[in-house]
Amino acid sequence: MEEAKWLLTQMSGMHTLLPASSPTPFCTTSVPSTRVGSRLDGFYHSMYHSEAVRDLSHGKVGAIEVGRIAESIVEPNRFKRVPIDDPTYGLPFFGTATLMRIDPEPMYYIARRQLEVEQYVVDESTLLMPRSGQLSGIIGVCVLPYGKVIRGAVTEDAIRIRCRTSVDAGYLFIALNEEHGIRQLKARAYGSSIPHLDVHQIGRVLVPKLPEKERERIGEMGANVGKLRDDAIKLEAGARAIVESAIEEAA
Repeated sequence: MEEAKWLLTQMSGMHTLLPASSPTPFCTTSVPSTRVGSRLDGFYHSMYHSEAVRDLSHGKVGAIEVGRIAESIVEPNRFKRVPIDDPTYGLPFFGTATLMRIDPEPMYYIARRQLEVEQYVVDESTLLMPRSGQLSGIIGVCVLPYGKVIRGAVTEDAIRIRCRTSVDAGYLFIALNEEHGIRQLKARAYGSSIPHLDVHQIGRVLVPKLPEKERERIGEMGANVGKLRDDAIKLEAGARAIVESAIEEAA
């Protein structure tokens, strides 16, 4: 993943921005009144954000909004979930905190036949992003589904960035997890107690506008991250089973 991020910055002609020590640094500057019509908060107009946008906009390939690459960016409806005990008739259900774990395990199962449950189901071409949380935490962190999450049900607290292909999803996964993407997402969150992101703010985030061939190369590397993580989970589970079997036999 780090190699893909480095390659992205090299192809786009961007500078390599070092991760900021704090997501809310006191580095505000003066801005024209014409730029504060839609957002009045100082963090949005801080150097933390503007430095990333400026670097993208003046890169050798230019920039494009996430909403122009994604097929759709949606926030599922809220409705009461019906937990069940039998996995045969249920879908594994994941919360946003669970998505950040190395080997995501479902919180519980929900009925497959529940009305509108299909809008919770995700696949390899859908990126997931927590819509709320502290700026120093998971908000603005983009996740590519892998392992048991694929074709599982995910909470409505995760905004879906649905792409036409897994390669497009892989490209956005790398671009949004690179420092230029993270800074934009953190700065676009609004609210003082529990900051939130919405589909509009995510759709306006800029990523490098690479030529199709180069974008596909990065996208394939990004999509492969999920596959490699899935393989690693299976290998670890196999190794654990071997060790546990040996312990039981020796007991």
